[in-house]
Amino acid sequence: MLLAYLKRQYKLLLLLAGAVCIFAAVFALYDLPLEAVLYAGALCLALGLVLFAVGYSRFLRRHRELQRLLRQAGEKALPLPPARGLLEEDYQTLLQAVCRDRARLAAEESVYCNVISASTQRLSREVYGSMLLGIPSGQFDRAVDFIKAYPNIQVEEVEHNVQ
Repeated sequence: MLLAYLKRQYKLLLLLAGAVCIFAAVFALYDLPLEAVLYAGALCLALGLVLFAVGYSRFLRRHRELQRLLRQAGEKALPLPPARGLLEEDYQTLLQAVCRDRARLAAEESVYCNVISASTQRLSREVYGSMLLGIPSGQFDRAVDFIKAYPNIQVEEVEHNVQ
């Protein structure tokens, strides 16, 4: 879990490593006493560790909350937590739309599918997304016709044992 958090924070970690290098170079060029450099570094490290611990704690809490929601995914109404920002709001909107359309597809067309993966990306003011669906082969043509009826949606078929 710690590795996942570090990967999520890699840009910030790179920025901090760059700042350390710059400070070390400036301190060396000014011939500052080593004690002052180490003291400033220790203070920054202590503050950084506190902020890292707080961020990691929030990350773990959020992960556990999402895992709990995943266990409730079969329920009719998924109790989503309040969105914490625009991207999370976009993800929740996408998830709710997928659930509505999946239920409608199953009810109206008697076609059942599994959402294998879904992602969104915000470019300017538009949100784009992709979704990988698992559709039984006997229902494929009917499902593709249903999906193609929506504007701005493209369908691609993957035919070979996707795992």
